[in-house]
Amino acid sequence: MGLWRPPFSVVDHLRWDLHQIFKMAMSEGVIARNPATLLFTPREAPRPKQTALYARPVWLAEAILFAAGLELLVDGALAGSTSPARAGALLLVVSALVAAAGALVTLRRGLPALTAAAAGVVS
Repeated sequence: MGLWRPPFSVVDHLRWDLHQIFKMAMSEGVIARNPATLLFTPREAPRPKQTALYARPVWLAEAILFAAGLELLVDGALAGSTSPARAGALLLVVSALVAAAGALVTLRRGLPALTAAAAGVVS
C-alpha cells in the first residue's frame, strides 16, 4: 500500500482556490502580489479511470428503454389510446429498474476505490 495521492481534479481545484483567495487578498490590499500564480498542476497527478466504473451496456439499455417508453407513453396519451400509453409506462418502469441495476454495478465497481480513499491509501 502506498500513500494516497489526490487525483488531478482535486489538485487542480485546490490550485484554483488558492489563486482566487490570494487574488481577493490582493484586491483588499492585504498582500502586494499573488503567490499562487507560481503554482501549477503536475502532469503526473493521477487521473481517475472512470470508464472502468461504468457498465456502459447497462446504461445504454436504460437510455433506449427510457426513450422508447416515453415516446410510447406520450403518443398513446395524445392519441387517446390506453394500450400504447400502458406499454410506454411499463417500459419507463423497466428503464428505472435497469437504471437501479446500473447504479448497483457502478457502486460495486467503485467500492474498492472508495474504501481505499476513506482509509487514505491507494493500492
